[in-house]
Amino acid sequence: MTNPAPAHVTAVHSWQDHQVGELSGRSPCEVAATLATDPRQGLSATEAATRLAICGPNDPAPLRPRGWPVILLRQFASALIFLLLPATIVSLLLREWLNAAAIGVTVVVSAGFGFVNEYRSEQAITALRRLAARRAEVVRDGLHEDIPATDLAPGDLIVVADGDVIPADARVIEARGLLVNESILTGEPVAMPKDPAPVFGVSDGTAPSVLLAGTTVAAGSGTAIVVVTGAGTTLGDIFSASQSTGRQVTPMEARLEQLGRRLIMVFLLLCALLVGVGVAQGRDPRDVVEMAVSLAIGAVPEGLPAVATTALAVAVRRLAARHVVVRRLDAVETLGSTTVIVTDKTGTLTENRMTVRRVLLADGTVVEVGVHTDGDVPRTTIDATERGTRAAAERVLQVAALCNDAIAEYDAAEGWHAHGDPSEGAIVLAAAGLGHDGARRHAEYPRLSTEPFTTARRLMRTVHQAPDAGELIAVKGAFDQVGALTSRDIPALRAATHALGDAGYRVFTVAEGPDADAIRVIGAVVLEDPLRPDAAAAVAASQAAGIRVMLVTGDQLATATNIARQTGILTGDQLAVRGPDLDLASLDRVAVVARATHAQKEAIVAALQGRGEIVAMTGDGVNDAPALRAAHVGVAIGPNATDVAVEAAHILVADGRLGSLVHGIREGRAIARNLREAIVYLLTASFGTIMVIALAMVTSDALPLAPLQILWLNLVVHIFPALALATSREPGDGESLSRPTRALLTDGAWLEIAWRAATVTIATRVALFAGERTDASLAQIQTMVFIALTAGLVGQAFLIGVYDTRAQIARLRRAPLWVAGAISGVLTLGALYLPLLRDALALEGPRTGEWVIALGCTAGSWAAGQVVVVLAGRWSRTRRGPLGVEATRPRS
Repeated sequence: MTNPAPAHVTAVHSWQDHQVGELSGRSPCEVAATLATDPRQGLSATEAATRLAICGPNDPAPLRPRGWPVILLRQFASALIFLLLPATIVSLLLREWLNAAAIGVTVVVSAGFGFVNEYRSEQAITALRRLAARRAEVVRDGLHEDIPATDLAPGDLIVVADGDVIPADARVIEARGLLVNESILTGEPVAMPKDPAPVFGVSDGTAPSVLLAGTTVAAGSGTAIVVVTGAGTTLGDIFSASQSTGRQVTPMEARLEQLGRRLIMVFLLLCALLVGVGVAQGRDPRDVVEMAVSLAIGAVPEGLPAVATTALAVAVRRLAARHVVVRRLDAVETLGSTTVIVTDKTGTLTENRMTVRRVLLADGTVVEVGVHTDGDVPRTTIDATERGTRAAAERVLQVAALCNDAIAEYDAAEGWHAHGDPSEGAIVLAAAGLGHDGARRHAEYPRLSTEPFTTARRLMRTVHQAPDAGELIAVKGAFDQVGALTSRDIPALRAATHALGDAGYRVFTVAEGPDADAIRVIGAVVLEDPLRPDAAAAVAASQAAGIRVMLVTGDQLATATNIARQTGILTGDQLAVRGPDLDLASLDRVAVVARATHAQKEAIVAALQGRGEIVAMTGDGVNDAPALRAAHVGVAIGPNATDVAVEAAHILVADGRLGSLVHGIREGRAIARNLREAIVYLLTASFGTIMVIALAMVTSDALPLAPLQILWLNLVVHIFPALALATSREPGDGESLSRPTRALLTDGAWLEIAWRAATVTIATRVALFAGERTDASLAQIQTMVFIALTAGLVGQAFLIGVYDTRAQIARLRRAPLWVAGAISGVLTLGALYLPLLRDALALEGPRTGEWVIALGCTAGSWAAGQVVVVLAGRWSRTRRGPLGVEATRPRS
């Protein structure tokens, strides 16, 4: 006979079936009974341990930093790395140990660059992480204890106060002016009042009687019963959703993978043809295989992985100086390919701090207010010429500051800041700027009693001792509730407060009186979360560069619409909709989505990706994490970005400015452009080498270059100009934001590669022909080809992507290219004149005549190549755009 399960096991399963929202409609006593806990004494220590053992640790969002082995192994998961393997294997089979070692060094160096930079970025982000809730105050056996938040169990009685991070989803059973900032989940910077009163018909967890894990107590205190812990919390659910979303393949990865596949196909085809031709010609099998190896090494741009990785690493360092921390190198290029930015509002477009903007007087007069807290003394300006108007506005702020629980203070580290509800803190700072600081207020008007704000009353009332020995009642709250305290009709103020509220502003109506029967409304305080100074300019720059900007936020529709209009995101006939009303089929016309859940944000990102867009998603809250991970590039915004958002993102903008993200896009596009130039250069070298060897095979000539000579050119000589092209900038470059990049190489770029490779091939063939006519030895002929190919390709670095005189002048002023050319020249001279190196490469010291022939052929190839490219560029611009730019149809 099966024994029944222990009672506490059955109870735990019943607790796990209850969500906080379901319990919000029950009274505190009913909730306690349902969860089998004492609303005063809490759980016993034994019972808490039993429940913890069943439910597991309370860890809603376990962070799993990537260890160094994972980061290291990821560097080898690259099409470019795989592209080098065939050449390495062939070299090993032929016992060409130097060839294999040289390619192996390239792979290791490339992976090492990526590992060092990603590991440093990961460490930098780890240093910025803060645990959502490290400790929790719990009542067990009637005693208050401070325990690790992970030790909480369902049914625990927790105590929360100002500044605490809520450790688990819980049901409020007692509140004393309790205000909670839920912006990490909802996006709204306004603290929400919490109350134990039952609330019916709640469709989600954000009810007045509910506390959610990860949110922060802005003011007041209270007690609550833990309902759900760990992965079952709202925070845990969002984190699980973000973890289940697979990593997106970046545009660069896709493009390089496609390029790699094409090069491999070309390599295999040419090798097969070469072997077939050699066999048909009756050549020695060893010679045929040696030529095949040379062709294989020439076909593979061995320096490309190191060049690409170094270019991205340089971009990472540049971005770090602008407070942009990159977790993955390829995220830089992905950012440059962005076509749509899906941005959050709070902390990205706005400063995530409430401030007083204006005061409305009872007669409807609008008085503009400016609050300046950049010095050690706050300063508030009131834009009013009449003394009476100014005095009335000051009185509104003074009374609002009296009816207030926030505290403003200054320290050297943080400057002026407030503790408590953000809106109340803004009012206190504004009053302090008029000389009504906290100490003075309390001295002149000592508080006698407080009636805190609740969702039912929608107002706060305080009673003070007045200077004349009487009493002063101060009231602030919603207009309808505050206005009901007086019989006086004030239609102008009513209309103004309602209009501003509908426009997304936070409005507090203010009243005062000597007693409850003589309350009079004196005005209203208007607050907003101000725009960041560079927000509108950053949006405009993005739009001018062909990037669509969408605002997707959990905030109210009116607030989101107001911000979107101010920044230029919402214009013309574009739509602003609420998340529940969004039709993804009409997403092309939507500029603003408000009240968006984490699932809706993720769906929007997926829908945009389905349309072929490259999506950058910004956010700082827990509810942003799934969309951050699903986007091509997720961007965590601000120093206070939640751990879950940082964990899901590829990039962290530490200063929280959208302008910094735009700088990142600019850097990404510059890197993409530079990488295209470097790739054109390296492929010119590869195809030029292939054509030289293939022509020699077809014409039954001797091998013009030995495998080790080709490796020396690819890995030592040509890599420095490629690095200079990939990492340096033209003088004055980097200020404008170019158009989005959708192709790695365009039709024009492929044509340029083909023509420049052909000119290099012709130059080397002429040098080879001249050497044969002078009865030069094979080593001397290979030396002339070696010089012609080296000089010809190094010179191409000064010509790649140059289509007019102005661009040519700018390229010649690119100092790193001259340094790279000098390094390549020194290395070439070393290969020719250092005995040990010359013997290893099977070269001979060239005579003067051989130098003249090789360099003469090289100069001819430069001139011929550039004249045709410039003429073709002019023709192309008259039709569609210059060669190599986005106007041409992409091929890869």
